[in-house]
Amino acid sequence: KKGKLRQDRKDRLNAIEFTWEFKHRCGNRKKLSATNDVKWNRSYAELVRYRNAHGHCEVMRRGRDLFLGTWVMRQRATCKKGKLRQDRKDRLNAIEFTWEFKHRCGNRKKLSATNDVKWNRSYAELVRYRNAHGHCEVMRRGRDLFLGTWVMRQRATCKKGKLRQ
Repeated sequence: KKGKLRQDRKDRLNAIEFTWEFKHRCGNRKKLSATNDVKWNRSYAELVRYRNAHGHCEVMRRGRDLFLGTWVMRQRATCKKGKLRQDRKDRLNAIEFTWEFKHRCGNRKKLSATNDVKWNRSYAELVRYRNAHGHCEVMRRGRDLFLGTWVMRQRATCKKGKLRQ
């Protein structure tokens, strides 16, 4: 099920000394917040360009739109939790942002198998990272953005206590 980390996966992560708690080393929160505003504005501008080109804001997370699609999904999730700043919500509403988006995939069994393949691929990438760097504390930036995001998701899923058997 979505949002649950299976026990066999947790065991595999533990086998490579996966770090479940990660503390960011940045001490300047004000600077970090300003940086986040710059990044948000950059992604928003990219979404505006996408909307102008395609006529909608329903960005799929694949191919060259992977990053933008992930950002769009994050805006929906943040809003759903009631944590999206009003000024950002207003700006998204101004470009007719789609708050509810339904994926058009009907074959759940195939989707589950695909998720297993993707998880195993990300796990193998993490093992390579650990072999190269000696740890599993992957930062979400540069070429490690997607692996770092996957690692963060594994920590969050485990922290919620949602392990799949």
